[in-house]
Amino acid sequence: MRSSRFVAFAAAALFLMAGCGGNASPAPSTSGPATQDPRLDQFYNQTVTWTDCGNGFQCTAVKVPLSYDDPGGDTLSLKVNRLPAADPPGRIGSLLVEPGGPGASGVEYVTASKDAFSQDLRNVYDLVGFDPRGVGASDPIHCLDASQADRFLAVEGTPFNASQTADVVNVSTDFGKGCQQKSPKLVFNVGTVPAAKDLDILRSVVKDQKLNLLAKSYGTFMGLTYVGLFPAKVGRFALDGVIDPTLTNE
Repeated sequence: MRSSRFVAFAAAALFLMAGCGGNASPAPSTSGPATQDPRLDQFYNQTVTWTDCGNGFQCTAVKVPLSYDDPGGDTLSLKVNRLPAADPPGRIGSLLVEPGGPGASGVEYVTASKDAFSQDLRNVYDLVGFDPRGVGASDPIHCLDASQADRFLAVEGTPFNASQTADVVNVSTDFGKGCQQKSPKLVFNVGTVPAAKDLDILRSVVKDQKLNLLAKSYGTFMGLTYVGLFPAKVGRFALDGVIDPTLTNE
């Protein structure tokens, strides 16, 4: 119960943080860039090595730019795992899975829930999980120390009155400030838009011409943002529990 509340509560904190930093994700546009920045070629064309990481899964790390405005600068490493298609001759591509949060580990989700996918689907798709930038094993952002985390978790995550709502806003604001203090380089380079751009690099790394995506909850917003950025690269999308992209923090 505490862990599920933490995920939902952390999502609110991250949205507030993005709003305070002036880096909130806009509603997806309807057209993407005409051409790819050639400075990103090193990321799109990278070769990765997949290694056995148990239970039938393979794991790797994918390099992405810390800032898409400065692709020649610092980089991040995204943790990725995949369960190869069970019927290699019938394989039709990869299915990337984004469970939402924001802040949920796609690597852990795919590992724990692989049996929730039908055998027919697993026969023809590689199931691919990934930890988005700043999450899990993908250069995680740090925001709270132990005592601050205890205070964060002690607040009612589903407020029922004005006082409880104020508590949520206060600890969420402190959460955002903590991220800025503890991860100053990363904090303004996490968010929906850069994460959606990472998706397109992942698509290229798994050698798919178009992105096939299963996204849930907040992950649907990432998927919609991808559609706006890369409309010509959209393959088969399943968006479960769609978030209205016009919603604000108010």
